[in-house]
Amino acid sequence: MYVRINLLPPEIKARWESERKKRTALLMAGAVLAIFIVLYGVLVLATFQVRADVTGLRNERAELESKIPALQQYAQLQNQIEQTEGLIKEAVGIPPSWKSVLENIGLHIPVNVWLSDLSYSNEKNGGRQSTSSNSNTTNNQEAPETCGELTIQGYAFEYIAMTQWLEQIRQIPELTGVNCRFSSREELNGEPVIRFEIKAGVLSGQPAG
Repeated sequence: MYVRINLLPPEIKARWESERKKRTALLMAGAVLAIFIVLYGVLVLATFQVRADVTGLRNERAELESKIPALQQYAQLQNQIEQTEGLIKEAVGIPPSWKSVLENIGLHIPVNVWLSDLSYSNEKNGGRQSTSSNSNTTNNQEAPETCGELTIQGYAFEYIAMTQWLEQIRQIPELTGVNCRFSSREELNGEPVIRFEIKAGVLSGQPAG
């Protein structure tokens, strides 16, 4: 029979038990501290991410705001068109599809070309049709009437961009006789640019069907 007898004094046993409890408490405190450090790191990373997102949103907002002046000229022209559309309809019948005209002008404009003015005059030209590359009439068909004249003024950094855009405008079915009336080299804010003016006849709308 094996009998183990502990001859240590009770004081030493109590001291060992106290030290064991202290070590356990220190380990638990260290674990809690480590958890807090990890959580703090996660919060710091999340804060940096939120700040980066806010900066990105601010940049996007600034970019959109920089495009507002260019869009305002289209809005002004749209208001002018809405005011005169009733008069045009009375004078020549069905008005042209302005939505299509403005969309085609805006969608095809190159990045190195920008507009300074866009205006429309609704004076009739007696029903004459200008000969141009986008005319779809034949000798056996009645030439559509023009209900007014569109004037586009702007600037470009190079002639090739302006001429390519001019060819795109000539493909717009609602326009006819699209021509560059003049272009000249000038300086704008110390930068060499090309100032131009494009004029086009606006065709009357065709009845549905």
